[in-house]
Amino acid sequence: MTPVLNATLHQRMADLGIDPADALALFTEAMMAGLDNRSPTVAVYFGGPAQTPQAAAAVATLRHHGIFILPVVPQLAGYKTQVPASLHEVNGTVVPPEDPALESVAQRLLEELRLVRAKRLVFITYRRSDTRGVAEQLYRAFDDRSFDVFLDTHSIRSGFEFQSVLWDQMADADLLILLDSPAALSSRWVREELARAHALCLGILQLVWPGHARSPGTDFCVPFYLEPDDFASGPAPIGERSELAAASLHRIMTLAEALRARSLAARHSRLVGELCQRVSTAGWGIDIQPGYCIDLHRPGRPTPIRAFPLVGHPDSHQLHQCFDGCGNPPLDGLVVYDPLGMWDKKTLHLTWLNGYLPLRALPVTELNAWIASGP
Repeated sequence: MTPVLNATLHQRMADLGIDPADALALFTEAMMAGLDNRSPTVAVYFGGPAQTPQAAAAVATLRHHGIFILPVVPQLAGYKTQVPASLHEVNGTVVPPEDPALESVAQRLLEELRLVRAKRLVFITYRRSDTRGVAEQLYRAFDDRSFDVFLDTHSIRSGFEFQSVLWDQMADADLLILLDSPAALSSRWVREELARAHALCLGILQLVWPGHARSPGTDFCVPFYLEPDDFASGPAPIGERSELAAASLHRIMTLAEALRARSLAARHSRLVGELCQRVSTAGWGIDIQPGYCIDLHRPGRPTPIRAFPLVGHPDSHQLHQCFDGCGNPPLDGLVVYDPLGMWDKKTLHLTWLNGYLPLRALPVTELNAWIASGP
């Protein structure tokens, strides 16, 4: 399984614009002596009935140094007989047969390496009268895979302003799932949500219903063409309450995991491009650093400002991580984000936090005014 995981990690890092030949090194338990503890490190333990003392010793060493280890086992029943004792208290996972490329494992490792954000949010857009059954099935399936899921009928608390929360959740999502049934785009809401997702550069997985030609104007989506056999009901008519067969559902989950990294990379690249263009126009120097941050050099100033372009809406955990990335002694820090769709209450909260935190969160739309203020 190791060569498969290695190949998938190489592909996903390339999707993120990172050269895996320079940034990724693979070690096995036989190579532990060459491991550099100063480099960001994660590990996978492929468990099973046969375990070697050498692997158990490697796991114990990694645990001693506080390194993240993901246990992967053939089945969760009898978990403790498939991993060393030092992993008994760690939550393991099983890779389904529909995920032969180990996409779910690769995504978990990229999150721990902070190459993609730990927050996992998917947004489902659909026409209720056509596809309610599949939408609710996807909601449960993504939830089982540790995603936060936005589904209009489940995700907005009573008393909240519906449309504001909906746009806010979409703007903070990693991926949009479009259920492209024959009547989907006759819904004004589906059309508006699709247009907003496109404006956000959000990755879109388009599930095209059997016998339905792909809706016009959706060329920017990644299509997945469903056949009658993909539904649990088989050849019977597909209705509002129809659901997908288990194997098809797993294939869609795996594809969504793979698209997530590409979606996050596209949005991050757009933020980086806009930041670099605006500071360059002002005559500032740019120095891109490892770990997705950029040092901004102001003319005549001895120290740079360290900028962190963040996809989605910054939260307190991300702000803390960015401050940790400012070095010691810390450089002035700047978190740049896209405010499109952000809920007013969240905007006010970030503005309030700016008065207390040692770094600043700034909407990308306010960059010119900030540069002109002479920070």
